[in-house]
Amino acid sequence: GGERVLRTVTKFVVFCITFLVLYTIASLIIFYKTGYEASTLTNMVFTVFGIELVSCMVKAIINGRNKGNGSST
Repeated sequence: GGERVLRTVTKFVVFCITFLVLYTIASLIIFYKTGYEASTLTNMVFTVFGIELVSCMVKAIINGRNKGNGSST
């Protein structure tokens, strides 16, 4: 049901945040060592994961509202 979906969404959100933190650290290390900044890649990574995180938040809000209304969907 809805609780299982919410647990899966929570795991995905944790994965996204962890990935972004690790990506940022790796990007900073590469920039420090080489002086090269992958601005286009960084922009796309944050855009994709940002959209995914927002869609997960919307899904969680909708599930929370449906739970509060007594709906089984």
